[in-house]
Amino acid sequence: MRVEKDDLLFPGMPALVIAIEAAGSQTALARRIGVSTVNVWNWLNRDHLVPLDRVPFIVAAAQHDKVTPRSLRPDYGLGWSLLARQLGTCMSPLISPDDELDALNH
Repeated sequence: MRVEKDDLLFPGMPALVIAIEAAGSQTALARRIGVSTVNVWNWLNRDHLVPLDRVPFIVAAAQHDKVTPRSLRPDYGLGWSLLARQLGTCMSPLISPDDELDALNH
């Protein structure tokens, strides 16, 4: 795949195109990740951005080494880092981290 001017403006799009090709079509990718074909078309042609919550599903569906969370959304790691900090500030002081881990494991 050649690097186009738009690839620099919309860095996640080459990875989305690869995911679509790996799935066989926009419709096939949409089915695999549980969204409508219109959603995939919009990400590719209108939004030029994959929603953060869809990234892991696209990576799993594509099964391609060039389709990674970072290749789809260069800001993907930043979002999780922010979420971890936000969750850390809103954790209930009544629940210890050990109790929280126990609850998650059961």
